[in-house]
Amino acid sequence: MNLIGKILVGVIFVMSIVFMTLGVVLYSTQKDWKDKYNKVNEEKGLIASQNSKIQEESAKLKDEYQRLDDELKENQAKFNDEIAKLAEENNNLNTQVGLFSQENDNKTKVLESTQKNMADLRSELLDTRAKLATAQSDLHTQFAAMVAATDTARELALALATLKSTSDVLNRDLADSRYLLTQLGYGDLAPAVYDAHLRDVPPRVAGTITDVRPNGMLEINIGRDDGLLQGHKLHVYRDNQGVQSYLGRIEIIDVKPGKSVAKIMPEYRTGTILRNDNVTAYVSQVTASL
Repeated sequence: MNLIGKILVGVIFVMSIVFMTLGVVLYSTQKDWKDKYNKVNEEKGLIASQNSKIQEESAKLKDEYQRLDDELKENQAKFNDEIAKLAEENNNLNTQVGLFSQENDNKTKVLESTQKNMADLRSELLDTRAKLATAQSDLHTQFAAMVAATDTARELALALATLKSTSDVLNRDLADSRYLLTQLGYGDLAPAVYDAHLRDVPPRVAGTITDVRPNGMLEINIGRDDGLLQGHKLHVYRDNQGVQSYLGRIEIIDVKPGKSVAKIMPEYRTGTILRNDNVTAYVSQVTASL
């Protein structure tokens, strides 16, 4: 094959590619126009459907407008009738007002006479009120004094009852202590002997833990009035439906008349001490096996 033949073959090959490309482009263009045509027809169908719905809604609105217009005319007629009735009633009321005005003039004269009498009565009433206010002030002062005296008497009576109860408890504890000391062979001890030998011995008391503080301190519901002193040591146990469990010992570090603050003695601790657990001076008061 000579050079011209090769050139012609190359030209033919290039032209074939060009014509194939034009064919593909033409096919794609025809397909896109067909899709657009179908889409336009679909949109026309939707528009026609929407126009039909709009016409139906328009017809309904026209019917509703006609109905409302008829109701408006009917209500207007009723309103005119009501206005005519009200006008007639207004005329009747004007007539009655005239009669009432004449009657009011007569009553005004009677009222003026009554007001004069009321002025005299008001003056007399003010004098009576002044006297009554003075009497009420005196009565209030006397009542306040009586209430204060009653409150004071009640407080004194309550304090006396409390003191009597405390005295009875102290006397009973003193008798028990003297009996115990006598049984132990001490007899009546002098204060110095008591401080030297028995100050650290707590009285036979029992109470309940009322609070467990975050710092490990405990608060119990017995105190100085029960004979407790700072340094006394108590036992802690828990009573669970008659089954008693020993939990450890606590030491009193602050005493108030009706309560005390204590710390847990870790060397004797055998369980977790909680609120409402029981405290006692002697372990023999714990009936369960320790």
